[in-house]
Amino acid sequence: PKPVACAITAHEQGIILARRGFQPNRGRWSMPGGFVDLGESVEDAAIRETKEEIGLDIELTQLVGVYSRSTDRTVVVVYAARAEGTPNRTEEALEVQAFQPTTIPWDELAFWSTHRALRDFLSLP
Repeated sequence: PKPVACAITAHEQGIILARRGFQPNRGRWSMPGGFVDLGESVEDAAIRETKEEIGLDIELTQLVGVYSRSTDRTVVVVYAARAEGTPNRTEEALEVQAFQPTTIPWDELAFWSTHRALRDFLSLP
């Protein structure tokens, strides 16, 4: 399996999600993230991917969880993060939006791991 690093970013306006610009699941909502590069830590990958995908510098605050299934080729490592500033749309993110817990588009999420990680994030103390 390939490691994937993601960040669920808490922002003053809510939880930041991006509408994916690429396959798989183009047009569906996800947290910023991507593959960990050789020579890069998982934490550094989560920070880099968030900057690349939505233009935000983040500070990781804690591990949310590690998600895998025997049928998937990835292991997804998700961190909680916080940021200030304005997220931006990029080639990788067709749209960027802040959601309150009650407005998260659960039926439009890109991956099962996004769904599980958001549920775990929302139950953090």
